[in-house]
Amino acid sequence: MKRRYSIINILGFLLLIALVASIMARPAWAQTGYRLPWPSCQWRRVLQGWGESPSHNNTQMWYAYDFNHSESSPVRAARAGTVRFVQSGRTACGGQELANQANYVTIEHSDGTATLYLHLRDVHVSVGQWVARGQTIGTAGRTGWTNCVPHLHFQRQNVGAWITNSQPVYFEEYPGQPLQRNQWYESRNFWPGDPSCPTRAGIGFSGFVGAGAGTAFGKRMLWRRKGIRNLLGMLLAGAVGAALLIGCRGAPAGEPVGMAVPGTPAVAVGPDVPAVAVSPSVPTVTEPPPPAPAPIPTPRPIVLPSEKEVQQLTAGWKPFEDPELGIRFLYPSEYEVRVDSFTPHKIGIQIDRPVQDPTWGEMREPFIGMFVFKVDQKEIGLTSPEEVERWVRRLPADENPIPGGGPVQVTGKMQIGEHPAFVMMEPLWPGDPPNIQSLIVVGKERVLWIGLGGVQLYPDQAEKLWPQQMAFLATLEVIR
Repeated sequence: MKRRYSIINILGFLLLIALVASIMARPAWAQTGYRLPWPSCQWRRVLQGWGESPSHNNTQMWYAYDFNHSESSPVRAARAGTVRFVQSGRTACGGQELANQANYVTIEHSDGTATLYLHLRDVHVSVGQWVARGQTIGTAGRTGWTNCVPHLHFQRQNVGAWITNSQPVYFEEYPGQPLQRNQWYESRNFWPGDPSCPTRAGIGFSGFVGAGAGTAFGKRMLWRRKGIRNLLGMLLAGAVGAALLIGCRGAPAGEPVGMAVPGTPAVAVGPDVPAVAVSPSVPTVTEPPPPAPAPIPTPRPIVLPSEKEVQQLTAGWKPFEDPELGIRFLYPSEYEVRVDSFTPHKIGIQIDRPVQDPTWGEMREPFIGMFVFKVDQKEIGLTSPEEVERWVRRLPADENPIPGGGPVQVTGKMQIGEHPAFVMMEPLWPGDPPNIQSLIVVGKERVLWIGLGGVQLYPDQAEKLWPQQMAFLATLEVIR
């Protein structure tokens, strides 16, 4: 007696295959805890990775990533946790003088680490708020020291301050792999309401139909009576199997499934408890060690040009004078002067120009940047290197141009016009050795902190602008 196959037999057989394939396809890395910090099914390029120049070659940011992002694109939490630090409301972008003027969010996780999201345009969360993995916490921007190039700086780090020493991080989408510079990566950081990623859906569906209809068994069933219903059954089973393989529709464990709008404030639905330790599951990956402390580079000699050279270099330059700020100078006519007040005692001045880069699009190219501090010289007295270093250490956190307060090292003293000036080396980030050159010019009621670019940072640009920057210093006057 011939065995008869029903549509139920076919469905059960194919569903069993789909279930087994789904289970076998689940990778061992599926619970490392971190996903790429942007919406699922979207691709981003790595601009700067582990230990890379110009700014990730220090202990503080060794394991950080810079991802290309268009301005206002969503930024998502890579892992669930509690918001510990937030800075928002900043709009300025530029060079080193804006190092601590970026919008950011720091999220603390249950294993004693945190993640930092830096250079945001908008922030959608607040301190103390619990956020789920995949929740939109803000939008990408260009605030702070970005040279006005929009991107997202992301790093896993120690708990303590808004930025601390970085730690290795691996993402579930690319298990055990340090991401590579200039390579593109796709996120699977799902949130309720996200569309399905098409990458595996088509393969799963066509694979099941092909396997069902292309075998001798499938062909025999199609030629039997009720063949159309059998075919429909195989198509339905293929669709169900594809859905199982995709794993795209359901929200990850621990996320509030009732919220379908990214950015909606999360409710506390449970602790952030990873199922497996955060360490990578691939034991063969060798992590690069943090760099050994680098020696302090030799500052470039500041030599002002002669009066004749100044006249030649500044031909066609524009004058700038502000009696309230207490300064005057000449600057190249193709640049713009932008003044931004940060505190009652600290005003930022950025001299830059808009440019259209073929890769990055619209950005601003800096010429020079400075801070003007309103001080009472009789009270603080800045006549020696020791006094300058002490003054920098005592600046309030919201006024100190260096995140974490320094330290700085004064390497020389000179004269700018009638005013004493001190050449300094300062760190790029807390924990760095001093490697950025700057100048402190002391007036009676004003102190100017002028960034001259890095000895090691952007050497090509520094070389090109150096003669013009020296001419700028020769025209600089502190009138208060």
